[in-house]
Amino acid sequence: MTEQRQKAELAANKKKAGGKSGKKKGNDKMKEAVADSEAFRDMVEHKIPEDELFNMLGLESKEAGLSTDFVRKRLHQEGENKLTERAAIPWYVMFF
Repeated sequence: MTEQRQKAELAANKKKAGGKSGKKKGNDKMKEAVADSEAFRDMVEHKIPEDELFNMLGLESKEAGLSTDFVRKRLHQEGENKLTERAAIPWYVMFF
């Protein structure tokens, strides 16, 4: 596993662990955001040759696709690929 991938996974694990413990202080949130952006900025998966990338991700080829077991395992490890929604601001708050 590449160093960048490890950094990204560490940042994701910190994020998951932090979300369960309740509210965070502003400084902790800022540090987490910086760590997440650093991991994202250091990504190199788009620069790796296809064969090496498939090997790194445990895939055979793009023609074979993902096996059902692989998808279940990754879904369990990383969760669904969806954005979190912010709470809507009530209309009356905009007038204050």
